[in-house]
Amino acid sequence: MNTKIHTTTDYDQFKFLKENRPINQKHVDKLVRSMREVYIPVPILVVERNVIFPCLVVKDGQHRVMAAKECGYPIHYIIGEDDADITVDQIRTINETVRPWTMDDYLHSFMTTEEDETGPYHTFDWFKKRYNFPFQINIDLLCNRPMAETSMNV
Repeated sequence: MNTKIHTTTDYDQFKFLKENRPINQKHVDKLVRSMREVYIPVPILVVERNVIFPCLVVKDGQHRVMAAKECGYPIHYIIGEDDADITVDQIRTINETVRPWTMDDYLHSFMTTEEDETGPYHTFDWFKKRYNFPFQINIDLLCNRPMAETSMNV
C-alpha cells in the first residue's frame, strides 16, 4: 500500500461502497461537532477506480468524508494499491472498533448463529418486533422481572 497522504477539498471525487453500512447522520453530526472543536486530520483509505469516470472509492472513512465536507475541511487520504488492500470483512472489523455495536447489532449477530428459528434470540426478536417496546423493557417482560427504573426511563 502506498502510504503517501494526499489532501483535497474536491469532495465530489469520493464515492462510497454500497457494501459498507449506510451513512448514520447522528454519527456524522457527532464528528462535525468534534472536528469543529479540535480538527485532527485522520486519513481515510481509498482505491482508485475508473469505470466510467475516475473516482476514489472510500474503503474506510465515509463518515469522516461527510463530516469534513460539512465543515469545509480538507480530506486527507491514502490511496490503496487495489481492492486486495482492504476487504469488506476488514471494513466491518474496523467499523466495530470505531462505533460500538448496539444491542440490535448483537441480537442480529446471535440470530445468524442460532440454528433453531424457535431459539431464544429469534423468539426475542419476534417479541420485540411484535410489541415494539424498547429493548430493555422486552428483556424485563420476557424474564418476568418487575419493571426496573432503568427500563422505565429508556
